[in-house]
Amino acid sequence: MEAGGRNTRFTCLLFAMCLLTACVSPYGPIGIFGGIDAKQTAPGRYSLHAKGNGSTSVATLQSYMHRKATELCPNGFALENMNTRGDEYSYQIPIKRYEIYADAVCK
Repeated sequence: MEAGGRNTRFTCLLFAMCLLTACVSPYGPIGIFGGIDAKQTAPGRYSLHAKGNGSTSVATLQSYMHRKATELCPNGFALENMNTRGDEYSYQIPIKRYEIYADAVCK
């Protein structure tokens, strides 16, 4: 196999990996691909905000909410005032992206 063929294959593989990793919003601080943030509003109370991209489901964002609340409140928590919003944008096809807001109250 020629070196050029190997480089082309590697480049294609690298490009495919980049596309796949950008599909779903990562669990972590909100960035250009989405994520989740938490802000303490009172002792034992946190305001959570999860933001997705066009490939992130509401269920995934809800799991991020529960994961973050578990990290912040190891003895248990209740999620209150959960609000889901979606907006639609279009780059040739309509894409819906979601945001969820909630308060985590530690037990």
